[in-house]
Amino acid sequence: MTPRSAKVVILCEDDQQEAFIRQFLKVWARNWEPIRTNKNRSPGGSGEQWVREQFPAELQAHRSREKRGRSVLIVMTDADKFKVSQRAKQLLKECEKTAVDAPRENEAVVIAIPKWSVETWLRYLDGQEFDENKQTAPHYSLVASKKPARSLAAMCKSNKLRAPAPKSLELVCDGFKTLFK
Repeated sequence: MTPRSAKVVILCEDDQQEAFIRQFLKVWARNWEPIRTNKNRSPGGSGEQWVREQFPAELQAHRSREKRGRSVLIVMTDADKFKVSQRAKQLLKECEKTAVDAPRENEAVVIAIPKWSVETWLRYLDGQEFDENKQTAPHYSLVASKKPARSLAAMCKSNKLRAPAPKSLELVCDGFKTLFK
């Protein structure tokens, strides 16, 4: 059921998240082209807030693209000190605030929310110790995130995340699987 040429939009906080998602997609769905990224380009400030505020407009744009053909929206924002479910609710509340309907079950929208940061996922995927309840200091370069992101795609496709897996990562795999129902 994978489309021949889907328009993919990545809405994310920074270069690290963008690199991670792009590498994931290289394994998950090679034919999802072209890819456009909308990320926070201003230094400082809250990347999470920026993604949250952009989300309703990107969701509306996604729905417009869907009318012209297959479209996929991938949103990534960190949970930081919040629970993953709380951060997801904040995104939905932003939609409500701007009178945009929340993502529907049948829409090709995947929301990826790593607890604290994508670094937690990278550590897990590299076989290192991780704790979703503690902030992880950044130490991965954009190039170094390539292998872990590709490993995740392979694990998600085979339904075999190595135990114990971060709960937030399991949710992302489930989100991508729904695109292929």
